Amino acid sequence: MPLNRNDLIMIRQYLLGQLEEGQQQVIEQRLLTEDDLFEELEVTEAELFDEYVADELTPADRKQFEAYFLATPERRDELKFASGLRQYVTKKTTLDDVINRSLPVAPFPRRGWTGQSQLFRIAAIIAVVVLIAGAFWFARISRPPTSYASFSLTISNNNRADSVPITEINLPLKAEAVRFSLKLPEAFAQGSRFRAEFLKDSGETISIERVALVDQAAVIELPAAQLSRGQYALKLYVGNPDGTERRINGSYFFSVK
Repeated sequence: MPLNRNDLIMIRQYLLGQLEEGQQQVIEQRLLTEDDLFEELEVTEAELFDEYVADELTPADRKQFEAYFLATPERRDELKFASGLRQYVTKKTTLDDVINRSLPVAPFPRRGWTGQSQLFRIAAIIAVVVLIAGAFWFARISRPPTSYASFSLTISNNNRADSVPITEINLPLKAEAVRFSLKLPEAFAQGSRFRAEFLKDSGETISIERVALVDQAAVIELPAAQLSRGQYALKLYVGNPDGTERRINGSYFFSVK
C-alpha cells in the first residue's frame, strides 16, 4: 500500500520522539513488515541531518533532534560526517563562484582536452562509473528479505553460554533472514530506544541499531547468511534520556548447528 501524507508526518514525528506511546508502537510494528515505510524512515533520517546542518529546523524540532534523535553515538558520528560534507560543498561552491567571476564574459573556445584538465575529466568519468556500479551493487544487496525464520530468546543473567541451556538453530535455514524476539527482563515504556550487539564465537561483534519494542520484547533481524555453525550471544542496551546508554544485565545465547 502506498504511503500517504499522514505516514510521512508520523515517520518524522517518530524520529523526533514526538509521538504518543501507542502511536510509536504502531509505527515500530509496521517498520518490521512494511519495506516502503522503512525506506521512508531512512530517507527522512537523511533529510533531518541535512535540515539540522543547514539550520532549517524549527526551534522545537531542533531541540528534539538534539535530545532524542542524536541519542546514539552512531547518529552523532553521522552528524559529524554530514556537517563536514556540507562545509566541503560550501567551500567548493564559493571557490567556483570566484573562478566564474574571474572569467571573461565571452571566453575563448577551448580546442580540446590537454594536460592536467584532461586528467581531471578522465578521473571524473571513472568516478561516475564507480558510483553507478556501486549503486547497482547496493540496490542488489539491500533488497529486503522475503522470508524469515523466527526465534524467541530468554535472557540469562550468567554471561557464560556453557552455564545455561541455549536455543539451537539447525542449518540450512529455508529463509533469507532470521528474526529474534528478545524477551525483556523488565518493563520498558513505549518509545524506549534499544541497541543490540551480536557477538560471534570468533570474537567479531556487530552493532545492530534497528531494534523494535513489540509486546515487551526487543525484536531484531539478521541476514541468514551471517549465521554459520558456532556459538553466539546477543547483548542489549537501552538509551537514557541524557543520550548515554545502559546495558541490560545478562546475555541472550543461541547456537547454530
